[in-house]
Amino acid sequence: MSHTESISLPARGKALLESLKKVDWLRVFILALSFLSLFLFLDWKPPQHDEGVNGWMIQDLLAKGYYPYDPANYHGPLHFYVLFVFRLFLGDNLWALRLPAVIFAWASIYLLTELKPYLGKFCAYAAALFVSVSPGMMFYSRYAIHESTLLFFSILTLLGFFRFWDRKDVKSLWLLGAGFTGMIVTKETYVLAVLSFVGAWMLTLLYEKFLPSTEVPPRVPASFSLRDIGRVTGTCAFVIVLLYSGFFLNWSGVLGLFTTFFKWLNTGALSTSEQKGHWKAVMYWIQLFLRYEWPASLGILMSFPLLGPAPRWHRVMMLYALLLLAAYSMIPYKTPWCILQIIWPFLVVAASVLGLFASRGGREKAAALIVMGLLSVTSLCKSVSLNFFHYADDQEPYVHVQTFESLMSVDRKIKALVARDPTKRHMTIHVVKKAYWPISWLLVDFTHHYYYTEELPPKADAGVIFCDVERKTRLEMRLKRPYFVERFRLNPAQDPGYVYYDKELFKDLFGPGAEVFEPETLPEAKPGEGLLARYYNNSLWQGDPVLEKVAGTPDFSWDMKETPLPAPFSVMFEGEIFVPESGDVGFYLASDDGSDLTLDNEILINNLGDHSEKTKEGTKKMEKGWHPIRVRFYDVGGSASLWLWWKLPSGREGKISPEHFRTSQSSEKR
Repeated sequence: MSHTESISLPARGKALLESLKKVDWLRVFILALSFLSLFLFLDWKPPQHDEGVNGWMIQDLLAKGYYPYDPANYHGPLHFYVLFVFRLFLGDNLWALRLPAVIFAWASIYLLTELKPYLGKFCAYAAALFVSVSPGMMFYSRYAIHESTLLFFSILTLLGFFRFWDRKDVKSLWLLGAGFTGMIVTKETYVLAVLSFVGAWMLTLLYEKFLPSTEVPPRVPASFSLRDIGRVTGTCAFVIVLLYSGFFLNWSGVLGLFTTFFKWLNTGALSTSEQKGHWKAVMYWIQLFLRYEWPASLGILMSFPLLGPAPRWHRVMMLYALLLLAAYSMIPYKTPWCILQIIWPFLVVAASVLGLFASRGGREKAAALIVMGLLSVTSLCKSVSLNFFHYADDQEPYVHVQTFESLMSVDRKIKALVARDPTKRHMTIHVVKKAYWPISWLLVDFTHHYYYTEELPPKADAGVIFCDVERKTRLEMRLKRPYFVERFRLNPAQDPGYVYYDKELFKDLFGPGAEVFEPETLPEAKPGEGLLARYYNNSLWQGDPVLEKVAGTPDFSWDMKETPLPAPFSVMFEGEIFVPESGDVGFYLASDDGSDLTLDNEILINNLGDHSEKTKEGTKKMEKGWHPIRVRFYDVGGSASLWLWWKLPSGREGKISPEHFRTSQSSEKR
């Protein structure tokens, strides 16, 4: 080593030490903590209901080449285009689904630290720390929903406003424009944030006439031109139109910018809303604050000291927090993740007042630091408990239609089958559930999955079947193959359901003790049993029948190519039915298209009309013995199905065996 090199090494070490001294380690710590809390084990919990919806919408974007904005969906297009980009690079998985929201959340915490020149270092950093450990912030920012994106652009708009007042430079215009544009293309509730901030600003200026702020930003001359304003405004307008119009492929989406508020009003406030199940009392947010968000609760209590001598920006934030809380409280429709927008201003308020105490030094500074530390540790513990241990606990108010782990067990079995045999991606999957998200997103790579929210599949057998508990018996009556059966519960808002796995396909994935469903097989009709079926080549049972034969029981399902006659056609089943018990007998008639049931020469069920499969029921008090019966059915095209079953006074519900039918009166006793 040369003499020159021996001298330069200590100099380099000293330069490195000087560089390390200049690092803002407190900021690094806060950002590192927030990074861990947001990114760690991001795929720990199953995809939630709304995550499944958002993930599935990407399929629509892929199919059309653009996101077809619908004002009834409320949320703007930006989040879906960002999800689309992540899906292209990372595929269909939870990391790709959640990363955009997490990145926006982490960037929001960074933006809070950027408020240091306007709120002071203590306030900006304490607020960023509180946000980093907030249970609500961590819980909902790790969801693939819009809230953290709106949070980011709300803070960016605030940063732009503060800089604009402080410097009035071109950069402040771009920050304001980017923030405001981002809010518009993210979610319609941006209007609450904008109106609340405008109200807070006006009230602050009015209040200062009576009690001036201790720190008032000086007025500075503008350093931008009208051309700069035009550039910013034009760029922002272009981005808004570009995204809402689906890159100029869906111009009706631009109109949705305005019509969404009428839809939103109907959902969120009017008594005619179809979403009243989501309506909650005014105190809903306060209850969440008291349970989870102790620093924010302290922020509410600490709002009023800022009415005394306080810096202007701290007063603005206090009034903004209160007005935003009032705005969200007045809207009856409430989903818990909206609290992201409500929490952070109160965390800034709490940090502001603690900063005012800390600035006095001595015991007051020590007390402020102790309070900040205790609140942060408490919030972090609550966050860890909620995010990694109780994320699907329906006793936790933050948990909102969160998917249970049992669904992921089903998902692993299905994908294990595909891993062994990739052709099973094309097996049929039926989802017989009123609410099924995020099942659709989990099945996105499968080519044949079908959904039945009210009725049952005409041909029920499939590779996998998800079924609600209330339709379990009726589904099993249609199955013709054996299945492994598992009980599962989708989320806290739903009753337990069942999953059926084709026994032959999944035989290597279940042990000997697994529950197995064996289908009920009706015997063939013996001579004298069954109903006489007359087939007509019209839908009105008119003219001479083109075919007559005995049917064991009305229990049919035909594809378009399998129907006994070309559509339109009709069938009339006539004979007698033997009721084995006296009492109230329930009858169920399902058909695609129309049908009706006549018992004892009186119409009991009218299920006529051109419709997809629909079930109707009727109950009749009947004596034990034989009774006249007629079932009529017609089809006008497409697939066709007809099902008749009963529920006896003893409570047994099931198919009607051919032995309970006869084609004509007989003296035969039973």
